[in-house]
Amino acid sequence: MARASVSGYKKPMVRSWALSVALLSTLGVAGHLSAQETTPTTEAEPIDEPSMTVRVYHVDEYTQSAILQYPRLKAAAADIDAAEARLDEARLSPFFQFEGQARFFVAPGARGPATFSPDPQIPWSNRWGPGGELGIQGGIPIYTFGKYRSGKKAASAGITSAEYGRELTLNQVVFDVRRAYFGLQLSLDLPAMIAEGKDKLRSAVDKLGARLEADDPEVKQQDYFRLVAALSEIE
Repeated sequence: MARASVSGYKKPMVRSWALSVALLSTLGVAGHLSAQETTPTTEAEPIDEPSMTVRVYHVDEYTQSAILQYPRLKAAAADIDAAEARLDEARLSPFFQFEGQARFFVAPGARGPATFSPDPQIPWSNRWGPGGELGIQGGIPIYTFGKYRSGKKAASAGITSAEYGRELTLNQVVFDVRRAYFGLQLSLDLPAMIAEGKDKLRSAVDKLGARLEADDPEVKQQDYFRLVAALSEIE
């Protein structure tokens, strides 16, 4: 039972330096960034001189700016508008299948009623004058065998698809901005974290070496070599 307790204490210490630094980075960044997020994003007070004004930007400000300016989000919003227009077209277009015709011409005049005329078939000698015709034709579908209903369903599905596409793009933008922001925070804090992790590794190497010299049966020399190798990598 004593062996299990010591092993539980030693296992985290014999991992590679990358795992140690990653754990320290996670704890350090979480505390650092949580403190920043709870701080109001207002202009910092001048330190010594009025000209030393520092503007602190919160991650939400960068995210909002990216949402407003990212071209693909604007394109996604336009896709939604286009899908809604297609739905209106699917609803109304079957009832507006009409066309008009207009003709203007010059022809000789004709005498008599519509059933009889004393003039020849083409009265070239009669007085010529302008003429015209106007006409409108079209139809309204009574039954379309499901085409009208299916067209509306397809247009509605297109709107839903466009909305999901915009939501996907929005989530990707938010993710990319936050990844870049917190990645920068990590890169700025990483030197201090590595230094702290190096000190902890040195302390672990010393403790493990002392226990090996004391012939502690619960300490393996392989664990000591792993710690030494990890320390040499970061140094």
